[in-house]
Amino acid sequence: MSQERDLRILLDHVGLAVEDADTIEPILKLLGAKTLVDEELDFLGSRWLYYEIGPESRVELLVPIEEGTFLTDFIEKSGPGLHHVTFEVANIDDFTAHLEENGVSLVDRTQRPKYDEAFISPRETGGILLQLIEYEAGYAEKYAADEVGATIFPQGERLSDR
Repeated sequence: MSQERDLRILLDHVGLAVEDADTIEPILKLLGAKTLVDEELDFLGSRWLYYEIGPESRVELLVPIEEGTFLTDFIEKSGPGLHHVTFEVANIDDFTAHLEENGVSLVDRTQRPKYDEAFISPRETGGILLQLIEYEAGYAEKYAADEVGATIFPQGERLSDR
């Protein structure tokens, strides 16, 4: 008998690849965006900007700061725009096992400080990169902003805290 899997899932954010943030950021601010994170991610060779818009929506900007990275390759090939859609899952192990058992290919599975992530191959989705992410307790504290992801959950809980 197989164990029941925890397949709870929520839309977390949309990631946009841009050549610079100066063009889109003023528009995001006019839409009410509040900057939650603005930092350089050396391991990706990019600048990461994370915004909350309204009580339950977030947008991520990825801006290349080095040449020859996945991001510069993406922008050269596809132009600026949608890079990925991220879903928060309650249990990434359960979700990836569920997907793989149903013939869905994952292109990457990585454990990072304070979260685990997996990516569904764009070949499986008609060209859209989907990211699954399971946050660990303390993710928001890492960025000194309780607002990171906290507002879409009852009483400010992460899915994984339930």
